[in-house]
Amino acid sequence: NDIIIIISEALEINPSINYLESRSFDVKRNVLDMKKTNKYLKMSEQENEIENIKKYVKEMKNQYYNKN
Repeated sequence: NDIIIIISEALEINPSINYLESRSFDVKRNVLDMKKTNKYLKMSEQENEIENIKKYVKEMKNQYYNKN
């Protein structure tokens, strides 16, 4: 939910979210390790992780719209 909020704010959108019942094989909990994210997405570890995510999302949005 936190990631959805961060991306929504970066893209300035209000997504419609539909929650479904969990299934027996769904992951109960997920913990992110930002070290790999920082490495592969070339994000600065010195910056705030939320700002890094917003920056990346905005860059991807710009790349997508510049191609169309």
